[in-house]
Amino acid sequence: MLIVCTLLVAVNVFMLFNNDNINLAVLAIANTSVVTAAILMFPLMVTFRPEKITKSEKKELRKNKTGKNNK
Repeated sequence: MLIVCTLLVAVNVFMLFNNDNINLAVLAIANTSVVTAAILMFPLMVTFRPEKITKSEKKELRKNKTGKNNK
């Protein structure tokens, strides 16, 4: 979220310094597009870790793979 806020400030400052007659609607559209892009990219930045399995669960998985418990 800190990166998104910093990016929003940078976009607003860039737009205000480079265009003399910019209005609030244009800034709002730019801010909305940056926030939307950040929301869409959020799943790409999350690291998923595998679930930790106990020794007893590993034994059950091995038994099921070999077919010893299958009826």
